[in-house]
Amino acid sequence: MKKYEAEGVPVETAWSTNGLGAWVYKGWYIDPRSSEFGENGKYFKHNIPEAKKLLAAAGHPNGLEVISNQIATPDYGPNYQQYIEVYDGMTAEAGFVFKKAIQDYRTNWATGFRDSHGWFEGMAYRLIPGASDPGDQLYMFFNKAGSIYYGFDPDGKGLRSNDPSTFVGDPTCNDLTDRMRTEFDDDKRKSLAIELQKYLGKMQYMIYYPGAVTGFQLAWPAVRNWRVLRTGDFGQLWASYWVDDTQPPLKV
Repeated sequence: MKKYEAEGVPVETAWSTNGLGAWVYKGWYIDPRSSEFGENGKYFKHNIPEAKKLLAAAGHPNGLEVISNQIATPDYGPNYQQYIEVYDGMTAEAGFVFKKAIQDYRTNWATGFRDSHGWFEGMAYRLIPGASDPGDQLYMFFNKAGSIYYGFDPDGKGLRSNDPSTFVGDPTCNDLTDRMRTEFDDDKRKSLAIELQKYLGKMQYMIYYPGAVTGFQLAWPAVRNWRVLRTGDFGQLWASYWVDDTQPPLKV
């Protein structure tokens, strides 16, 4: 990143919160590094000494072995395994020891891990669809009635069974997400979402992808319609490229 900036290419970064990815929903998302986020932003920092203290306080001064459930097939894209290596590598610095458990995507992944509300041993890296409405996304993650509710609650006991009728959930999460769904004022819904993100910063029920960084693309001036979009009945489509032979490098 510093190399890009040294060459005059600015790079911006943002950290994801619990439930909303960096920069995805304007007005709803709040960067954990901002002063507005408050003291719970500290739980997003890469603080290895403090992480080791927390692990020791939880009764694991010599580290903790954790099953890392994942798939080996390319169903989640070609970079899935590389992402896991980075995530596991960072977390291992605090003392976690990961025991890889390869699961079969076509036989037991969906029911046993992706859609099981956390009713499995260890941790799992899953890809789930986002919602068009950020309030709905937070609801499906953190409300006890959500379609992919993660199964956590404040008393730390987790699920009593995998029966949705027994789910208790976190009262704060249930309340805020319910209100987001029944509120018609968009600004009030955004305020509720920001309040929830601040609260989840301390609870850390789930870890979203770490964050995002701005990118850049290079194209010769001769390539026209680069990054030009057109809209229609089928949404946004890339316009056709064409070559202008009056532009560099074809004509200097």
